[in-house]
Amino acid sequence: MNSLTSQTLSRPPSASSQALDLAIRRLSSALEREGINRFSISSRCAPTDDERRALRQRQAEIAASLRPASAETIVRLVSVMRTGFPSQSGSDIERKGALQVYASALGRFPEWVIERACRDAIEGRIGKGQFAPSAAEMATHCEGIVRQAREEMGAIERILSARVYHEPTDEERRKVVDGFERLSRDLAAALEMEEAGKPRLEPMTLEQVTERAGTLAAGLRLSEETRRRLGLMEQEGA
Repeated sequence: MNSLTSQTLSRPPSASSQALDLAIRRLSSALEREGINRFSISSRCAPTDDERRALRQRQAEIAASLRPASAETIVRLVSVMRTGFPSQSGSDIERKGALQVYASALGRFPEWVIERACRDAIEGRIGKGQFAPSAAEMATHCEGIVRQAREEMGAIERILSARVYHEPTDEERRKVVDGFERLSRDLAAALEMEEAGKPRLEPMTLEQVTERAGTLAAGLRLSEETRRRLGLMEQEGA
């Protein structure tokens, strides 16, 4: 089984610390969706500078561990895995063609994932264990192995790329409230001064009302007379 041992530096990411894991969960729950693959986060919940540094380091570690294996590496690992099962009849060309199918199906996975999947296949943890698993079965099994690392990577990317919007602090909110209250008091005082400067309306007698009504009626009569004069002028002009 030495041939299934990784010949490169491909390794799974180390286990995340409890503090970082809790930070990722807390920050992920504070994200607000703005659109497709776009998120924002309040300045009160955004990661600190130390948290951002830790997240970037973790992001780089996971990215390195997810680097895809070469086609040659995949063919080597799958060839060793297939020797643990009854050989299937076929020409050398068919065998090479089958290995290329594996290389294509598993090309998005890192070496350590494919190596683990090959071991699981030989130990009977993929399919019924009677025959070598197909390329599709291997790909499905690899997805399960790498899922946790990819999900953690996605969570970190969403946190680091989220737009941070400013949310007022309690102190800023208090200042706004105090300022509004001062403005309200100033406006109220100004209105009281304006009302105090206006002349008071005195009650009117019936005679005063009649006199004002007569003045209004005279204005209406004058308007009618003016219109009649204009009509006469139009007739004379015609």
